[in-house]
Amino acid sequence: RNLGQTPYVQVFLAQPNAGGWTFLGLGHRGAHGTPLLRGTGPLTAGTPLALETSHALSLAPLAIVIGFARQDLPLFDGTLAPSPDLVAAGLVTDANGAASFAATWPAAAAAGTLLWLQSWILDPAASAGLSSSNGLHAIGR
Repeated sequence: RNLGQTPYVQVFLAQPNAGGWTFLGLGHRGAHGTPLLRGTGPLTAGTPLALETSHALSLAPLAIVIGFARQDLPLFDGTLAPSPDLVAAGLVTDANGAASFAATWPAAAAAGTLLWLQSWILDPAASAGLSSSNGLHAIGR
């Protein structure tokens, strides 16, 4: 659906940033642009990590899809970057369109463990009613 909005493209370079996190792009625009998923933490055994979604619809249901492989599957007019091996559902964005999820990198995870992640948000302004963040790749150290 074209809601009379100017086309919008957000580009991320597929380069690791601090701590083993890599932006993959592939986000799908919603009411407040393309949501952004950021990961923080060193990704070493037993250390805390945080996933932060921003630029999403305010007070909207959100799920974080976590996969052990990248699949780039066309879904709801967007692209599902991770294989849907785990889904952290039941999250809701705050009044600013942001949500945080805290966890611990598994103590038993070997260096080089790979995960792909992406946020999906219920958003009536997005085509097919869902917006999605960029894909995010995490490499354990």
